[in-house]
This record gives sequence, structure tokens and C-alpha cells, in this order.
Amino acid sequence: MASGAALSASALSKNLSGERLPHRSTIEAIIQLCGVSEEVRALSLRLHTAALGEVHPAFAERLVMADAYEEIVLLYNRLQARLEDVLGEQRRRQA
Repeated sequence: MASGAALSASALSKNLSGERLPHRSTIEAIIQLCGVSEEVRALSLRLHTAALGEVHPAFAERLVMADAYEEIVLLYNRLQARLEDVLGEQRRRQA
């Protein structure tokens, strides 16, 4: 997993043990390697944001807003995909 996340085994161990707060890119790489659902991905990133907000309280509100924006984008993409599916079904029925 360390090589897939572009980290040394030691750095990955420190990140996963809680010894150090990982960068968001590290979290994203681990999420991608594990192949989790969008819901688990969103929850993992919210937890990372909460931890980052505790370490850097001055940025906490901005970080929460950034996560909220990302969640809105994910919802929009999901709705857009569903709309395209429904429209495709409708077109097939009309043909």
C-alpha cells in the first residue's frame, strides 16, 4: 500500500497510526487504493478536515466550507448521472 500511496512504509505507518496528520493527497491515495464508495470517501475526507481544523483552528471554518462544497459537487454529479440515465431510458422507450 505504501508504494501505491507514493510513501515509504515508515511514513505510511506514521500516518495510519495517528503519529502524524497525513496530507489530503495521502488520504485520497489511500482511499483510491482501497476502492471505497463515494460515501466512505466523503466521510473519510470530512474526518480529515475535522482533524486538520483541530490542528489549525484559524482555518477550521474555511476547511468545513471546502468540504461542504465538495459534497455539493458530488451530489450534483450523482444527480446529473441519474438524470442522464432517466433521459436515456425515456429515449429508448420512445424509439
